Amino acid sequence: MRDGDLALILEAASFFGSKGYNATIIGGKAVAVYAELSGVESISKDLDVYVTEAQQQRLFVEAAKVPGVQVVSKPQPRSLRVLVLDWKGLEVDVLISSAGLPPPETVWKTAWKYPKHPHVRIVDPFSLLKNKLQVNRPKDQPHIKILHAYVEGLIKTAFEARWPKRLEYGKKFLDATGSTKMPGDLFDFVAPFADRVVGPFLVQTAPSREAALRACGFMPAPEQVAVLSMIERVHPSKRA
Repeated sequence: MRDGDLALILEAASFFGSKGYNATIIGGKAVAVYAELSGVESISKDLDVYVTEAQQQRLFVEAAKVPGVQVVSKPQPRSLRVLVLDWKGLEVDVLISSAGLPPPETVWKTAWKYPKHPHVRIVDPFSLLKNKLQVNRPKDQPHIKILHAYVEGLIKTAFEARWPKRLEYGKKFLDATGSTKMPGDLFDFVAPFADRVVGPFLVQTAPSREAALRACGFMPAPEQVAVLSMIERVHPSKRA
């Protein structure tokens, strides 16, 4: 993320926090954070902030009092309900809804903290990926690619290290992508880490019967019997 933009984002975030706004960064700037964590670059011109409708209305009044900040356009009740601010040269779009995102209160509660600046809340990568896939404009395609890579890398690390949230991450990934099956290459990586916690999930989301049987083979022997019966239900053999 460019230093000039980051300075203004930190300033805006400090303002939101000091005034009691539960403001979560979404959109391209949030993608830029995950790109940075992945060691790649992503540039986005505007800052998108997600708040409740009541907070948006309050911000419309309070932001105009901040030196150097101007209200460019106010929300239109029967049109695009976005408050647009000029924050000392940075365009800040304040939204109360966006495709695929839960309500602002939920997004705030599940938001991740920017590692270098923990007072800045970023929408979690799974919700952001779902949002980008549903908006799906041409300019979203590079963002989708970055988020896919970040989330899949996160899942690989979680399964390999047996993080407590590995099952949750796997489920959130499928929800974000709207799929019931894991991509083959991702499945091949995580299959060797099948255990009693994630084994049933892997069997149900395996891309094929053969893949499910392979994951089952990595599980402790006492637990394979129940999982094998699950495979017969989810991935019945052709002879059945």
